[in-house]
Amino acid sequence: MLFVLATLFAFTINQNQEVGTWTGTDDGKVGSVVFEEEGYAAFVIDGKTLGGKSFTQSGVELSMKYDINYDVTPIQVDFIFYSMTVEQEVARMKGILEFEGEKTMKLALNFDTEGANERPSDFDDENSVTLERVK
Repeated sequence: MLFVLATLFAFTINQNQEVGTWTGTDDGKVGSVVFEEEGYAAFVIDGKTLGGKSFTQSGVELSMKYDINYDVTPIQVDFIFYSMTVEQEVARMKGILEFEGEKTMKLALNFDTEGANERPSDFDDENSVTLERVK
């Protein structure tokens, strides 16, 4: 019985292993994805931050949160943009992720604005990036 319990716990996914700063290179640009414990997320590319608790885009004050579903494979992640003015969701970017150990993550996002409600189904080279945990 102890062996069975130990085996089950050995394969349990850490439900917060995304929290931290993850950095990678895509199309020659170095970028980071920041997952905060409070549920906020941000993309940092070329020193410019998109997301977090509060940021302004086209004159609109927004925040960006994330939601992760660990109950499916691959893990599903949504980046959700909220209007701070009307306190409602204004956009959602769907993706998938998988962890390769504690310090490496593969992330695939749908950047196609016409198909924004579609989630990527795999980690093809066009839509995915490999990220390394930096903190």
